[in-house]
Amino acid sequence: MSADGADLARPSDRSADVVVIGGGVMGCAVACYLAESGLDVAVIERREINREASGVNAGSLHFQVYLHASQNPASIEGFRPSVELHRYAAAGWRTLESELGTDLGVQLGGGLMVAESADEMTLLREKVRIENSMGLRTELVTTQEMMAIAPYLSDHLLGADYCREEGLANPFLVAPAFAKVAVARGTRVLAHTEVRSIMPREGGGFVLETSRGPFEAGRVIDAAGAWAGQVARMAGLRIPIWGNVIHMNVTEALPPLMHGQLVQHAGRRLTLKQSAEGTFIIGGGWSAAYDETTNSKTTLLDSTVGNVWVAARTVPALRSARLNRTWAGMGTNSDSDLPIFGESSRLKGFFILFATLGFALGPTCARLLAEQMLGRRPSVPIDPFSPDRF
Repeated sequence: MSADGADLARPSDRSADVVVIGGGVMGCAVACYLAESGLDVAVIERREINREASGVNAGSLHFQVYLHASQNPASIEGFRPSVELHRYAAAGWRTLESELGTDLGVQLGGGLMVAESADEMTLLREKVRIENSMGLRTELVTTQEMMAIAPYLSDHLLGADYCREEGLANPFLVAPAFAKVAVARGTRVLAHTEVRSIMPREGGGFVLETSRGPFEAGRVIDAAGAWAGQVARMAGLRIPIWGNVIHMNVTEALPPLMHGQLVQHAGRRLTLKQSAEGTFIIGGGWSAAYDETTNSKTTLLDSTVGNVWVAARTVPALRSARLNRTWAGMGTNSDSDLPIFGESSRLKGFFILFATLGFALGPTCARLLAEQMLGRRPSVPIDPFSPDRF
């Protein structure tokens, strides 16, 4: 497979056992796992492999329960069904490079979600209780304990939720690695091919009308990320998924400081990591501008300033660092904080594959869906994530 996601399909190939719509990490991963069992799989991507959220995110591998600044202890309970999934995903990343036979930039130095107020510490305390009750190894640490783990953090912080499993990976490498293995197993990739309609066939299966003509599929997987809701509507389903354009920042290279660790904030929007090259990758969901007609994303000065301010407040060594680059990318959002994947009971043969933390959870969600589609018992119960709940 070429590095830019070039079209590998032969023009005469107009059908497949399974068609995956979306060439991000989830779509490429589920194609890889299904093709391993001998299914004829085609991935249809309207642009190029890994050019949207999967390739432009900050590369965070965060497996703790995710917090929004406005959350309260009671709302954290809603994450309980996903904790076992997070634990399983953490284990998966430890072996993914050997599984795919290539470097993915995985560093698992541990993760800290820091707090700087009493209310934030209360949130973390409840979060740790739920995580531990479901078998996810996290611990609430004091300022002194936190500084022993990560001495680069500011000593004004009151403590953190510490997860030894967290870290980072390189988003430029992961989806293409899955795609390469999927192609080696017989998967066809149709890049620059837009799906325009999805029609169920009498007796089962689907006909997809694409920008390159009709394509027949026994089963369809909607792994279109921010556009998964739009694809579902083509099939007559209403799934609350939409795009969320965010931006990231990268500093100049500095001496090693974080050693594969991930830092998040319980009350402010921040994700922070240091790459193998020494640059600091600063994210956290700050907004960017989007032009839907051209699919162009543009960073905003207010977001840049706010994001780096939080980073420098959290890690004082960044106060004198120069900002080298910013970029905006399409993220994903949903009414649900839980992943959405599985078969729709309203439309047999049509599957959703989506998670708001799609980079960190994507390979695992894809593996579990493939297990279900192959008639196996999923390694983690997936009923709570069914699209039928909508």
